[in-house]
Amino acid sequence: VYPYGKDNQKVMDQPAMRMYIQYDRKMDVTSWAESYQAGTVPDEMPYGLHHLRECGWEPSFRHARSSTILTRAMKPVESRLGLDVAALVEEKRKRRQADVVFSWNEGVGFPTAWGPRVREPPSVTGCIWATDQAMPSLMERVIRHSLRRSAGVVLLSSGQLPRILEMGVERDRAHVVSMGVDSDRFVPLAGDPTPSMVMSAGNDQH
Repeated sequence: VYPYGKDNQKVMDQPAMRMYIQYDRKMDVTSWAESYQAGTVPDEMPYGLHHLRECGWEPSFRHARSSTILTRAMKPVESRLGLDVAALVEEKRKRRQADVVFSWNEGVGFPTAWGPRVREPPSVTGCIWATDQAMPSLMERVIRHSLRRSAGVVLLSSGQLPRILEMGVERDRAHVVSMGVDSDRFVPLAGDPTPSMVMSAGNDQH
């Protein structure tokens, strides 16, 4: 149940739903917020997820710890799977206080989905690289198990959709949400664009 409709108008009298947002450990939201205050990054939180406040959500963010005993203990498993397994244990209490957990990518989203369903809120994960075709058999099994346990899967491209359905995700759990553009910061130049030219920037095939 969402407190706001598509037109961003409140449709029922209820408090904002609590969303616990997880980036993987490489994304330090504390340092990011400091950089935003200093004017060196363009938005308050990575990928603009703080804007969920404007849609009736009450977001809180995982503060990853990169040098704990837990991290060192998990390193052998994480190195083999390429997943942020420590997320399953870190800040568990804060995660369980939320109505839903949203993980930006599968590196942190897949381990979160392994938690006990009785005590954990629904877990939604972003999916960026797991739809790539060539996967070792162990990783393929891990991916399929994690996807089955996720309440929802967010894709960045419609090109990922056939693969995610092939991996056993029902259509109503798969949501294509294209990467947004900050139209205040990035303003189109005046005049007509050069014909037959496409420009792309990034490091992700999706």
